[in-house]
Formats: sequence, structure tokens, C-alpha cells
Amino acid sequence: MGGGVSAGPKNFPLYLSLSTNKMDEERQGYEKLFPVWCIALCPNGKQMAAASSDNKIHLWCLMTYQLLISLTGHGDTIWCVQYSPDCQVLASTSSDGTIRLWEVDTGFPISILRAHANWVWSLQFAPNSQNFASAGADTRIFLWDVDQNVPLLGKSAHAKSVMSLSFAPTDGRKLVTVGADSIVCVWHVNWELPTCDLRARLEGHLGCINSVAISPNSDTFLVTVGEDCMARLWNLKDLTKDTARESIEKPRGYNLEHHQLTGHTEAIYKVAFSQCGRILATVGRDSTVRIWNIQPSKAAFKASLQTSFKAHESWVLTEVGKKKKSVFEEVCDVAQYVARWLRLSYWICMVVCCMNQYHHIYFRSATVSFPGTT
Repeated sequence: MGGGVSAGPKNFPLYLSLSTNKMDEERQGYEKLFPVWCIALCPNGKQMAAASSDNKIHLWCLMTYQLLISLTGHGDTIWCVQYSPDCQVLASTSSDGTIRLWEVDTGFPISILRAHANWVWSLQFAPNSQNFASAGADTRIFLWDVDQNVPLLGKSAHAKSVMSLSFAPTDGRKLVTVGADSIVCVWHVNWELPTCDLRARLEGHLGCINSVAISPNSDTFLVTVGEDCMARLWNLKDLTKDTARESIEKPRGYNLEHHQLTGHTEAIYKVAFSQCGRILATVGRDSTVRIWNIQPSKAAFKASLQTSFKAHESWVLTEVGKKKKSVFEEVCDVAQYVARWLRLSYWICMVVCCMNQYHHIYFRSATVSFPGTT
């Protein structure tokens, strides 16, 4: 493998290359891990979870950059790790068909949940931290309570695998799911009854939809990405009662007007909003990360490309956050060692999980400027 030096923003030094004598020295004393499949950042910014191909979840302290604990139990590939908004519970899903809940502070296993008949692709907590939803290859979604070992409700949601889901940020009653059937489904959840009612079915993608994200600033702005190399921006305010009813009756759903983001040359695997809701990141099989400036308005929901960079030799996943005066690492090779960290006054941090032969996790800064930021 070559040197591959990565450069930081202006006035900051070049960071570590991926194969140098200095790098070899810094490897000493750090844990060697397996290829990383998925990652999650704790909302308080203190911890990161990384699931690797040895079917373990490794919890890293983002204050000391040390490995805290490795969680074992899953018998197959872990596809999703997710922290509850109150930072008390970590949930994981796997090809073994189970969902596991863990205590964030201790790593102690809370429960093993079994309901899906196949791989469990995705999981998302509701804003109340008490409830969550899961989605799987069995075409079903399940609603859960963290204190119960059986689901509150199970529902057939799509004609094919349910790939991803996302709750609206306000009360957790609006749930959006996307599937391999190329359909976007909008649901209304009543946790008290409980019920999960289909409110709309939207079409527009050509092929499997891999990921969905709802803006933290609005219950109506959402982004979906898929195998058609497109990121599509939707405003559910444009969905009237009549068109919503029509969308359910149609076999393929309603083709709601939406804005398309082009640029990726291959399938897009993941989309994520920044915490401020003004920045969007998309990543995919073409090995690039693209950062978009969101311009929501009453009339439209659009985005313009701010920057892009090639992160890997293979496809990537990402999670996005916005911080001020925070510590982050330019290159964090969790597969072999933890390197060094830098401090910036304002940055957009993307945690990028690589699934190529080098098995790196990267923390990358983006030199982007938006009106009103300091």
C-alpha cells in the first residue's frame, strides 16, 4: 500500500500518511480490530460505536481516544448501531435476525429482541428515547419499547426488504421507511394504542432506496438515496390530503414533485443531515463523499453542491455532525490503531466507515462556509 498522505485545511499541517515509519511507531500500543461495517456517534459527543466483521461492537471514548469495551453476542454481520437520544441505550441489528440493547456507560447487555424473520437492516430511536422502530429483509417494520422484550406492533411495510427508516424530529409520530421496492412510505405512529397507519406512498427512484433522512429542522423535509445514483429531496407539505389518499390507492404510489441531486456516478448508500439541518452529506459506491448546502424555503427544498472528496478505494458510509471548538481526528484507523487528533474552531465532521481491504474509519473536516456561521 502506498503512502497516501491526507492534507487538512489551510494553516494546518499535513496529517498522517497511511504507510510510513512514523505511522508504524504510532501503531504500537493500540488495539488491532477487524474491518468496520457500521458506526454511530453518541449524541453527547463522548462516545463512538463501531461494529466490525468479527461481529463485535467496539465502543471508543472520544475524549481520550481509547477503546472502552468490545461488546459480543451477535452471531452474524452487524448492519446498524444506534444510540438513543438520551445516550442511555445503544441498539444494534444483525443478519442473525436479532436486535440487541446495551447500556452505554457499562456496555452491559440489556436485552435480546427477536421478531424479524430475516436480516435486520436498520433501527431508529424515536425522540423520546423510550421507543424505536426496526426494519428488515422480511419486508416488515416493528415498533418497540426499550423496557419490553416483545414488539408493540409488527407491520408489513414494503413489497421487498425495508432498507432504512427515519423518525420526524419533533414527536416521533411521523415515520418514513424506504425499501428495495423503490417506494417511500410515510406512516403515522400512535405509541399509546399502538398503531402505525400508512399515510402516503411515493415513487420516483429507479431501483432500491438505500437510506432516508429527515431534516432536524422540519418534519416535512426529507432526503432519500438509492441505486439510481440520485439523492432526492422531498417536501411532504406538497402532499395534499387528496394526493396522499391517491398515493395509497396507486400500485406504485404518487410521484410527488421533488428536487434531484446529481453527481454520484454509482449507487448512493447513505445520507445524513448535520445537526443544524443546513448541511447534507451523501456517500456511495463511487468512493466519494459529497457535501450539499441545503436551501429550504416555503416554496422549495433545494440543495447545491458545496464540496466533494474521494475518501476510499471502495464504498463508504457516513454520519454527520456540527460542532464548535471540538476535537476530531483527520484519519482514525480503527482497524489497526488510533492516531492523533486536532482542534479546530469550526468544522463539519464526517465519520466515514470504509469497507475496502484497508478497513479504515476516517474523521474528515470539510472547509465549507455558510452564511451566518462563525
